[in-house]
Amino acid sequence: MTQWLILAVVVALLIGLSLWIKSILTGDDDTANTDHEMLSQILELKRRGELSPEEFRSIKGQLTTRIHRQELPLGVPAASSKSPEDETS
Repeated sequence: MTQWLILAVVVALLIGLSLWIKSILTGDDDTANTDHEMLSQILELKRRGELSPEEFRSIKGQLTTRIHRQELPLGVPAASSKSPEDETS
């Protein structure tokens, strides 16, 4: 189980690194779009069976927290949200 969690973290880091490099090369400084793209990519990994439901929830939770923090004004706490993908797991 631990090896799958480590693999999920490594995959998330590689995706993040590749998106960061892409944003540098293309001049895209909008991290919210990058986070949304990464969320789409991990959803695709889950659909292909390359991420377990637990790994998906862990990574998704971290990304959605980051997305909510970027979208909310300062001082407004982010609320947790569930997506339809969590229900199908």
